[in-house]
Amino acid sequence: MRFFYFFALYMGYGTDWIYYNIKFDNISLNNMFNFEFLYSFINYIIKSIGLSYQWVHIVTVAISITFLYLYCTKFNNKNLIFIIAVSFFGIMLFLSQERQGVAVCIFFILNNNKQ
Repeated sequence: MRFFYFFALYMGYGTDWIYYNIKFDNISLNNMFNFEFLYSFINYIIKSIGLSYQWVHIVTVAISITFLYLYCTKFNNKNLIFIIAVSFFGIMLFLSQERQGVAVCIFFILNNNKQ
């Protein structure tokens, strides 16, 4: 849970989040399909209920952390694998390149090989 709080509440690392924030500010039903649909849908829903871009970041981090945790449960030492995974790519992907972070975590969860 500490990892989630750290990544979800810390925003502004790197430069990609600036572009995502601009997309969030300009999202509408008319241009929602010009970008990745699910990510745009999350943006649209959060903006339409009056929340800030920070909530998009919180939702994408929650998705990433959940998928990463589910992946790590396949290993005998899931805590070690989780810490290693976060150490290798977590900071960059969860704080700056959130779409790529979700994609990497989806890739991990789709890897069904039990170790």
